[in-house]
Order: sequence, then C-alpha cells, then structure tokens
Amino acid sequence: MRISPLSPERSAAGESLARASGRTRSPALARRWRTCALLALACAAPGCQRSAPEAVATEFGIQIEGGDAFRAQVRDSLSLIDRHAPRELGEIARHVKRIKHDTRSGMAAYENPPTFYLADRSAFYSVTWCAGCIAHDAHHSKLYHDYLAAHGGQSVPDAVWSGQAAEQQCLKYQLTILESIGAPDDERVYVASCDGSHGDVNRDGKYDWRDDQQRNW
Repeated sequence: MRISPLSPERSAAGESLARASGRTRSPALARRWRTCALLALACAAPGCQRSAPEAVATEFGIQIEGGDAFRAQVRDSLSLIDRHAPRELGEIARHVKRIKHDTRSGMAAYENPPTFYLADRSAFYSVTWCAGCIAHDAHHSKLYHDYLAAHGGQSVPDAVWSGQAAEQQCLKYQLTILESIGAPDDERVYVASCDGSHGDVNRDGKYDWRDDQQRNW
C-alpha cells in the first residue's frame, strides 16, 4: 500500500511521505524480484528527470552507473555521509560495490559486484534521502554477507536479509544515517514511523515477486 508522494512540508494539504519497496532478484530465478524493500519518496521537485544510464564513475570505491545527473546526485549523497559519518561510509562501501540507475530500487547483494539498483524517486527527492536509501540497502547487503561469511558460504535464507524483521534493522540504520547527516525532520520522522511492513505491497503476509509486480516505483 502506498501513501501520498508529497511531503507535509511541500503540500498544503499535508500529505504524508510516499513509501516504496525495493527489489531483489533471487539467484535461483535471476529475474524474480524479491522485496528487500527500500522506502522511496516521490519526486516532487521540478527538473527531476531520469537520465539514461550511459556512463560509469567511481566514488569512494563504489561504481556509479548512470547519466550525469544521477552520478552527481549519488556522488553528493556519498560525500555527505563522508563528511558527517566517514566510518559509516566505509561500512557502506564494503557492502555496496556498484550503484546503478534503474526504474525500481533494490539491493542485489548476491551479484558480483553487490549492486544497489536506484530509481529516480529515491535518488532525486533530496540528497539526504538518497544518502539514507543507499545506507538502508547497504545494510540489507551487510545482513546477507555477514550470514554468508559465518556459515561457510551456505545459501542465505531470504528471511536473514529481507522481510519485516530485516527491514526493521535496515530502517534503524537508515535513521541513524539521516540523523548523522542532518536530514530534514519530515524524512527522519517518516522513517521512524515505519514498521518494516511496507514491502508486503499486496498484504498477503509474504515478501515475494508478487509484491514487486504490483509496485510502480
């Protein structure tokens, strides 16, 4: 279920911030998207445009793939974390090796390199929100790779890094980053209010590809 894409500060009616799930792709079914969910705010600002993924740059050890505007936004978001939470940026860079512009957002922790697919609604709402989104999905990747390392390379159960319990951990980490970088109140309050159930779009109690099929963000 989605709520209004506008923030209270940008809407006279005081609409709530929008939610969006991220996507993950099962190694067993390469094109099956799981809902390793990423919150996303709708782009309300003029000039928020999708740029074609046409170039790659490397910032802080992370490959950034996309158009000029996308690469600049991600670079600014990483730089913001670096200024205010450099230790956390190091943690993020260990678990996200590539950030790629895409139509939907989500973490493919099992890919080589681990790739965060980032959509416009997450990237261009604000620099602070983009930074928080990167941190959120970096923590999904951390949960995945921590299990992998601790269990001798065994297959990682979905519940370890996706689903509501994992989402709650990622939201907590996202909020920590937002607080560290001085994100606006509406962004911090919104993340603090979430319970991790946003990835279950169809409300069937499961986090699977069906949720992804029902999303349009």
